[in-house]
Amino acid sequence: QSEFTMENQSNIISFKLQSAKIEKSLINEENYLEAQIFDISTSIGVAVYNTEKLIGVFLEIEYLQSEKMLVNAKISCHFEFTEETWKNMLDIDQSNIIIPKDFFGHLVGLTLGTMRGVLISKTEGTVFSTFVLPIIETSELIKEDGKFSILENNG
Repeated sequence: QSEFTMENQSNIISFKLQSAKIEKSLINEENYLEAQIFDISTSIGVAVYNTEKLIGVFLEIEYLQSEKMLVNAKISCHFEFTEETWKNMLDIDQSNIIIPKDFFGHLVGLTLGTMRGVLISKTEGTVFSTFVLPIIETSELIKEDGKFSILENNG
């Protein structure tokens, strides 16, 4: 169990990484043109499962060169919360979870670190093995509290 204390607040968020999964991993070495720049695009998704008290953070990274895909990877990290923390994150009508901005950035940062390891592993032995995912400032990605609808997970 980990704890995250909100800056300037007494709220302690108790959680743990419940699981991590590689959702997609595609590598196209034939699209690579040496000595040409490439772009990195990111997308973040969130799923909230009330029964299990889980928040899934989905991160997709794509390396593109001349609009052709070089590397495309998607992972998910699922974080489990204590009963008390979960209740504190529910909105008034209990149909949404509110993830405070700083903590949301923390979850995204943990997921980015996991992605970095996945990319190192998946690109080993390819021309992309030296393409290390750069440090991404989560405060640039997460500008406000996250408000997400609760899903019931039926398996």
